[in-house]
Amino acid sequence: MSLSISLNPSTTALVIITDIFGLTDDIIDLALTLKNGHCATIVDPYQGVRQTFANEAQAYQRFIEQCGHDAYVDKIFSVIDSLSTKVKILSFSAGASAAFRLTERFSPGTIEHLIGFYPSQIRHHLGVNPNCPVTLIFPCEEDHFDVDKVIQSVSKSNAVQCIKTTWRHGFMNPQSDNYNDEAASVLGNIINKGIPMNITIRHSEPQDYVAIKEIYQQPSCYAGTLQLPYPSEDKWQQRLSKSSDNVYSLVAELDGKIVGQIGMEVFSSPRRKHVANIGMAVSENVQGQGVGSKLIAAMIDLANNWLAVTRIELEVYTDNTAGKALYEKHGFVLEGTAKGYAFRDGQYVDTYLMAKVS
Repeated sequence: MSLSISLNPSTTALVIITDIFGLTDDIIDLALTLKNGHCATIVDPYQGVRQTFANEAQAYQRFIEQCGHDAYVDKIFSVIDSLSTKVKILSFSAGASAAFRLTERFSPGTIEHLIGFYPSQIRHHLGVNPNCPVTLIFPCEEDHFDVDKVIQSVSKSNAVQCIKTTWRHGFMNPQSDNYNDEAASVLGNIINKGIPMNITIRHSEPQDYVAIKEIYQQPSCYAGTLQLPYPSEDKWQQRLSKSSDNVYSLVAELDGKIVGQIGMEVFSSPRRKHVANIGMAVSENVQGQGVGSKLIAAMIDLANNWLAVTRIELEVYTDNTAGKALYEKHGFVLEGTAKGYAFRDGQYVDTYLMAKVS
């Protein structure tokens, strides 16, 4: 049994798959909030019967007794299979892990996008090969496994994008001990990953300096590059207006707003003219939504097909798991590790040296 909420007609159905707490007022409110032309179906482990729990341990025990992980996969499959339209899936915890497992069971095109929050059980199913776009949002850590290793494994699939947050498992669920208001506030932005975004790539212009400076002043952006906090508008203006002929800068625009930048320097040495180095940053509010991937693809095309560059190099900090996985998707391979490469936040940190050779 599943709960359906009739909303505006659409060619895509929204399927919300709950965690071990099942059907709650918060889940129903979420379905109503996200209508956006969707027909919403809620799938839970308890056939739509509300449950009460003293704590999360009790909730998990009841989930195992009344449903279980394998049965939840079959239940979700049956609901989606009964719908006569493609679906967009929003899922949580045990529901996210179950939904991930069935992504290879449906024919391509059935699932428009799967978004899964803290799917810890997928650590037991790393061989799944999804045939639809998947976005997985992980907590900062888990008690029973290494989050980074799971991200590295599932990110090998071109269909999968992973986001590692600073919050703990259950951060979206008000009934969880780890619920976080800040995390909940970005829910709409994460969910909208399933909606095709109007991302355009173009060469940067001198007047873009303010928007680019705003990207690099974000903590994750200067921490992930060699930029410093509190960047100067004057320096960015000079950098963009006085760049040399062997330096290229592209920006990504989302609905007309600059949300990412990538730079490339083609070496001028006669014996290294076939080599370039790249670096980039994407605005924090759209990270993991394909902006970086489009920037990299555009720069690779420019380098390989128009500038006769056959080797592209980059450096990525060893703790930037998502960045490393993104570069690997575009053909970059690990060539070594630079110890104590840069000084960051009071300590020297290592970077991976990666390159793509064509």
